Amino acid sequence: HRLKKPLYRAPNSDHWVEKDWDWTLAQIARRVKDTRDKDFILKNAKGQTVNRWESMSLMGSSNVLSEECWATAQFARGLGVVHMDHQARV
Repeated sequence: HRLKKPLYRAPNSDHWVEKDWDWTLAQIARRVKDTRDKDFILKNAKGQTVNRWESMSLMGSSNVLSEECWATAQFARGLGVVHMDHQARV
């Protein structure tokens, strides 16, 4: 019963629609970029450069290799994400 294709449910819809991976990844990328552009903080109240994105967070998994965890954290830091945690730490 494993899903093999992405399913999308439009806002206020009651059914799922099959989508291809190109459409799905483009939607994710667009939403991440739009949110980052809207919420990115260049400077704090003192005028100091901070370059951070506080409306996004990252929760890592203990089911990935250390290298995968490192790469994911570096990706998030590159976007300016400051709220990160990892399940293996808990």
